[in-house]
Amino acid sequence: MAPWRHTAASLFTVSAVLLTGQTAASATPPPAVTQSPRQGLRAAAQFAADEYRQERRRILLAYRDATRGAHHRLRLALRDAADEQQRQDAWRVYADETGPLRRAANRQMQQARAEFRAAVERARDMFGVPTTASTFATIR
Repeated sequence: MAPWRHTAASLFTVSAVLLTGQTAASATPPPAVTQSPRQGLRAAAQFAADEYRQERRRILLAYRDATRGAHHRLRLALRDAADEQQRQDAWRVYADETGPLRRAANRQMQQARAEFRAAVERARDMFGVPTTASTFATIR
């Protein structure tokens, strides 16, 4: 069987689960297509990761657009600063202007990461794949 059929069936299953939030007969792949639970989980995780990347990009672009004026004012203030005190003041004004926007973007990013993790966990439950220690290994 062609490998693309596994992916198509997995994406169908993942899409149905993510849209409805539950597994149902309509969310199962056609009987002619067989897939292992790990393949289904992998497809679901990839789908969730793609969604997360799109959301992250949207958040970062919105932050950039919202802070464009502050960046411009900072650049001009640093260019025209006569001494270190004026440069520090320019950075302080910039931090005051962009602080609320930065915090809002950070909250949105945390929410997007939480949604990604929840989607993967739902897929893990749906496909019956147990959590292993190496699943979300984070290097710090």
